[in-house]
Amino acid sequence: MYYSRNDLLSYNALFNFVVGERGTGKTFQFKDWAISDFLKTGSQFVYVRRYKTEFKDIGNFFDDMIKKYPEHEFKIGHGKFIIDGEVAGFYIALSTAITKKSVAYPNVNKIGFDEFILEKSTLHYLPNEVNAFLGLYETIARDRNNVRVLFMANSVTLINPYFLFFDLQVDKNKRFWTFKNGDMVVELTDLEEFKSHKKETRFAKIIDGTEFSKYAIDGDFVNDNYEFIESKTPNSYYCFTLVYKNENIGVWCDGKLGLMYITSKVDQNFPLKYAITTNDHKPNMIVLSNKYSRNKVNILTKMYEYGCLRYESLKLKTLMFDIFKILNIAKI
Repeated sequence: MYYSRNDLLSYNALFNFVVGERGTGKTFQFKDWAISDFLKTGSQFVYVRRYKTEFKDIGNFFDDMIKKYPEHEFKIGHGKFIIDGEVAGFYIALSTAITKKSVAYPNVNKIGFDEFILEKSTLHYLPNEVNAFLGLYETIARDRNNVRVLFMANSVTLINPYFLFFDLQVDKNKRFWTFKNGDMVVELTDLEEFKSHKKETRFAKIIDGTEFSKYAIDGDFVNDNYEFIESKTPNSYYCFTLVYKNENIGVWCDGKLGLMYITSKVDQNFPLKYAITTNDHKPNMIVLSNKYSRNKVNILTKMYEYGCLRYESLKLKTLMFDIFKILNIAKI
């Protein structure tokens, strides 16, 4: 009924992502993997969260493991997990990981990053977060090929900094997706027995029919809104190119329908290229936010406000919403 790590880890990938229903035991599986491997081989682990504040209850980390390992002693403190008097692992906040650059972790062979996808809350992704994680990984692994990562998250959204960075385009049509010659695997769980069991609880019956129920019970990606997702028409003509986070985004228009399409198809020979930020700015580009490109900003604003924008994919819709925020087109 509950989640098992076995199928995912059988791919022997370096970066392993599991995204699924809330409360199925994803974190439990990482802890069990870490403890059992330490007791068997002495290999250590690192447990990662985004902010130091997320470790305020770290003292309870082993509480759900005591029954499974009653003959062993667990202690936690000063950034370390202690099992039977020996250091078994470490806990590190990604926001402060830069301070660990000179620290050696020669016995660590696994990393667990919990809640790598953020839910709607007061917390935010770190600036350049994926690079921050990759820096931490390099600090831990150095030149070793045996340090594996288990990224864990609930079914909030498939559009997040990690999937965008590595271009991991997945959907719920199948359970496992492999990338980068098998070194990256994404698992989307669908535990029907668990969901059926949970739906019989009193709490589930209280929240039945709500958005929270779709997320917490059904495992729906409630933050993924597929409205306005549409392919461009054959009659569309090319308007201009947007450049954001090294992505070239093609903007097309269908005059007959009065629609503007945001696509990944770009006319490389088209002269009008607009950079969204100074980081994207290169020779022969115009920064979209300056006074010389105000007309293009006004067009995007009107098309958005009138509901006339269409997006080729959820990924592009998300990128455009980031652009809208930067340009103050809409409060999203």
